[in-house]
Amino acid sequence: MVVLGNLSGHDLNLVTTADFEEFYAAWDRARLVYANPLDALKLDGRGFLPIAQSPKSDEVVFVVAEGVEPTLASFAGQPLACVEGQFASFLGQDLLKKAGFVPGEIVCLPSWSEVLNALRGGRLKHGLLYKDFYESLSPVSLEGVRVVEVSNDGRFGHLWMLHPELRAIADDLKAALAKLPEHPMGQLVQADLGFGPWKLEPDLAPLKALVQS
Repeated sequence: MVVLGNLSGHDLNLVTTADFEEFYAAWDRARLVYANPLDALKLDGRGFLPIAQSPKSDEVVFVVAEGVEPTLASFAGQPLACVEGQFASFLGQDLLKKAGFVPGEIVCLPSWSEVLNALRGGRLKHGLLYKDFYESLSPVSLEGVRVVEVSNDGRFGHLWMLHPELRAIADDLKAALAKLPEHPMGQLVQADLGFGPWKLEPDLAPLKALVQS
């Protein structure tokens, strides 16, 4: 945030939060927020402006219980375990539909861990996992579950959302984000984040369509 402030010529104070409860509570005083896709839509509803999107996209992992054919075709007409209202659930159902494999009953569970447990315990055979959750799991945690496919959709990622009161500095912030790869400290930040240049001028319309489908 210091580098971004230096490059943009505006004072930007970084506030970190311990959990989502603190994160949401900070929105009333926040002027620039780095948010996941669904939280970006909530901020859009408050008038916040999307100024840049991470090129590292949020993705979904299709999983099945042991003994089930590990193909997307096997999802057709079958109960599907996921977490209600989560981005990966929206994306997974959308990708299955586009592939022509519409699942049957959508079984909403409280968490991604519960989805995993349902498949490992044999209560359900097909499920979706958020990619970040999946990547945090150990091989032992995945025993009894087979990965069918990790999506590479590439459309949606975390976004920088700017308070409407600061609309006038939006172009300065975009220019600063574009310059990060040229700045020594910016190069370190980009390397730590694990991705390249930011996608400027993001369009929320496809994300809204995904959630409403």
